Amino acid sequence: MKKTQSLIRPLVRELHPYVYGEQPKIKGLIKLNTNENPFPPSPKVLRAVKNAVDGRLRLYPNPTAQPLLEKLAKLHHCKPDNIIVGNGSDELLALAVRCFVEPHANSKYKTQNSKLAKATVQYFTPSYSLYLVLADIHGAAKNPIPLQPNFQLPDMAAMKRGKWDFHAALTFITTPNAPSGCGYKTGELEKLCRAQKGVVVLDEAYVDFANENALKLGLKFPHVLVARTFSKDEEEKQTLAGTAADQTKPSSVRGSNSSL
Repeated sequence: MKKTQSLIRPLVRELHPYVYGEQPKIKGLIKLNTNENPFPPSPKVLRAVKNAVDGRLRLYPNPTAQPLLEKLAKLHHCKPDNIIVGNGSDELLALAVRCFVEPHANSKYKTQNSKLAKATVQYFTPSYSLYLVLADIHGAAKNPIPLQPNFQLPDMAAMKRGKWDFHAALTFITTPNAPSGCGYKTGELEKLCRAQKGVVVLDEAYVDFANENALKLGLKFPHVLVARTFSKDEEEKQTLAGTAADQTKPSSVRGSNSSL
């Protein structure tokens, strides 16, 4: 056992796994803790899925998901080139960490500098607990910043006085936030995006339950991505989808993966 353990990277041996929601075995239970909806998908969706289960299962899907990109682009009034599709939005969040953040040997830091900023994953807390797991897997520095007591974002002046890093390589902002459920005004998010020098991911997994969305920021700023998923309001837990879109390159995200 010791010999086997020695083959694993020290960073991986020290990882704390992502803790998913409790999975009770009570039949017919509606699991609100994992955002399961008591209502099934649209009959049209069920028919489309059933119709797709034929001889095509032996074939690889379109490698760029081009048909889906074109439909999403039409839905969101942008170009297919503005969107990237992944195997669920979680995959796209992981890709963002690997793409934009340099690994750092010592993630337990106390000071900010330009080199450390390039290795920093920044996020508010409490929010999606996967962010810190992705940072740990990558060997990145973490900069968790507490929300206000009412779960709203700190104001810009407080951020400038505090430990917020405007040069962090990657900043995750969950909007609406989970687990608090608080939504954030697009104007407020725009001020923060404009101030950030690194990449910003606006994680809109729950945006369809909010009064407004920030997709336009992904299409306005080249360093802003907007992440979304089909697993919440569309009630397609078994067929997840994630995409990303921005001004010129993919920068808004919605994830997609099929268990079929």
